[in-house]
Amino acid sequence: MNISEHTPNFSWDEVIFSKTAIERGIDNSLPVELKPYVVEFAENILQPLRSSLGTVIKSTSWYRNSKLNEAVGGVFNSSHTWGVAADIHSPFVSIDDLFREIQGMHKMNLLTGLDFCKKYKTFIHINGFHPDRGGSKSPRGLIVS
Repeated sequence: MNISEHTPNFSWDEVIFSKTAIERGIDNSLPVELKPYVVEFAENILQPLRSSLGTVIKSTSWYRNSKLNEAVGGVFNSSHTWGVAADIHSPFVSIDDLFREIQGMHKMNLLTGLDFCKKYKTFIHINGFHPDRGGSKSPRGLIVS
C-alpha cells in the first residue's frame, strides 16, 4: 500500500523495513502518531526526487524505533526515529549523480523541508524537518558531500 495518493513509488513496508530488525527480531512497527511526518517527508522530498530522476530510489533505512536505532549505532536524537530521514541509493544512478540531483533540486527549492543531506560512499542520508528539534520550524538546508 502506498504511503499516500501522492507517493506512488513508496510503500509503508519500505518505511519500516530493516535488515537489522529482521536479523535481531526487533519489531520496527511505525506508531500511528508518526504517520503524518512520514507522509510529509515522502511527499515533499522522496517522491519529488524519485519523479525528477525517473528511476527507482531504494531506502536501506527509513523509520527506526529507539531499540533499532540503538542497535545500528544511530544518534540518540536521530530523525530516523521520527520517520523523517532515510538512507537512500538507486540501482540505476550513481551516488554522485543522485547527490547532484538533490543539490540541484534544493537550489531550485523543489525539496520542501529538506533539513540535511550527506553523501556517503554507498548511500545518501537525507532528512526532512525534525519535529522535535528545539522548536525550530525552519529546516537547516545543509547539504554535505
